[in-house]
Amino acid sequence: MFRSLVCLSLMIMLPGMAHAYLDPGTGSAIIQGLIAAVAMASVTLKVYWHRVLSFFQRSSDDALDSTAESGAPEPQAASSAQPSEDTAP
Repeated sequence: MFRSLVCLSLMIMLPGMAHAYLDPGTGSAIIQGLIAAVAMASVTLKVYWHRVLSFFQRSSDDALDSTAESGAPEPQAASSAQPSEDTAP
């Protein structure tokens, strides 16, 4: 089975004679596809950069410590129903 799969793939990848004409537009389409692939990869990396960085961090405890030190606001308790003294009716 494996041998026949290898032979079939070699026959597809290494054709004998190809009587075909490749015009200059084909080359420019290939270059355009390569440029589009690079642009797509860079935009994808930009969008998911935070996830990439968090994947390579040592542990999640370090990330929690850094947010606490960065001055992120902590959740506050629910306020009471009584108005404050500063406001007058």
